[in-house]
Amino acid sequence: CNRPKGSILLQPTLSLKIVAYDTRPYSQEKPQHQPSFHIKIALFTLRQLDCIIDMLQTLASSFLVPRVMDGQFKVALLSLLFFNFMQTEQVLASSGSERWALLELRASLGIRARYWPKKGEPCLNWTGIECLDGRVTGISLSGIRRTRVGKRNPRFAIYPLSNLTSLSSFNASGFLLPGPIPEWLGQRLATLQVLDLRSCSIYGSIPDTLGSLFRLNSLYLSENTITGTIPAALGKLNSLSVLDLSKNLLTGPIPSAISALRNLSSLDL
Repeated sequence: CNRPKGSILLQPTLSLKIVAYDTRPYSQEKPQHQPSFHIKIALFTLRQLDCIIDMLQTLASSFLVPRVMDGQFKVALLSLLFFNFMQTEQVLASSGSERWALLELRASLGIRARYWPKKGEPCLNWTGIECLDGRVTGISLSGIRRTRVGKRNPRFAIYPLSNLTSLSSFNASGFLLPGPIPEWLGQRLATLQVLDLRSCSIYGSIPDTLGSLFRLNSLYLSENTITGTIPAALGKLNSLSVLDLSKNLLTGPIPSAISALRNLSSLDL
């Protein structure tokens, strides 16, 4: 079926196996083996369903699917396609508010369109974006490149993240974010579990507000030019299992509160 102009492919292809069972009376000659074949179905716009169904019925009839089964076959196939269509529509609709936040992040960081196409659906085809039920749960900027304009003035401009209420992982390892870690990061990203800012050209001190990320289990801040002392507030992160602050310019004593982190399994200063 040719894709109608303006329609979009909403979801990756599904694999469907159809087995054709011969229900003719035993008095009639039957083939020794029941034929079966695999087809791949792509979820298209509703305008294409009739075409897809007709095509599959033609294929099915050539494999001895009796005419009496045509109605059941059509209903079953239509149900399958409609169910997956509605699931995808729900994901796209629920991610609408967060799409705007990602578009703002795309603009503030100057990310190339090849990675985050403006007309694309972030949860389906943006590089490094992970979603669950239409909500953004993970962002990885590692390996993503900026536009020429974005390279001229790279900044630690990630405030749109504060509008992603289900974000659990943010990985910017190797992606330049020159500037200090903002105070709001520890106040607005309460669901964060993994924060990876290795080799991001970060400078300044570690804000005490990071101690408010109570769900955080992994914190990577190595290979930057962070100065000052290690804040005692990090000792409040009871879920923390990995803390990497190595290869920075930190000074002063190690807070005693760090030794009280019972889940800490990896510490690199």
